[in-house]
Amino acid sequence: MVELDPDKLRDVPGWENAPIHICMEADYRGLTFCCKPGFSLTFGFKCKRDETLKELGITQEEFIKIKEEFSKDNDWDSDLVCFGSISYCCMRRGGCPRRDPA
Repeated sequence: MVELDPDKLRDVPGWENAPIHICMEADYRGLTFCCKPGFSLTFGFKCKRDETLKELGITQEEFIKIKEEFSKDNDWDSDLVCFGSISYCCMRRGGCPRRDPA
């Protein structure tokens, strides 16, 4: 079993010891909180999504398919949030005015 760095974890509803973001040096599970490829990002200079996907051998198209299938299966699609699905939400600690109501 891989030992997880407690400084790189947090508890979110339904997920104890969830990883922080990939751009903050999280383990691969941090991809969970990544944005949809193909869009400009405010913090794009430190985004490690594409680098991490490449390390794992996952294309951007496969990543999108995984996220969108999960979103549909869990009724997470919403016009309120960025990229049309909660599956792409970054899960900022301080909340998000569009994510939280969704």
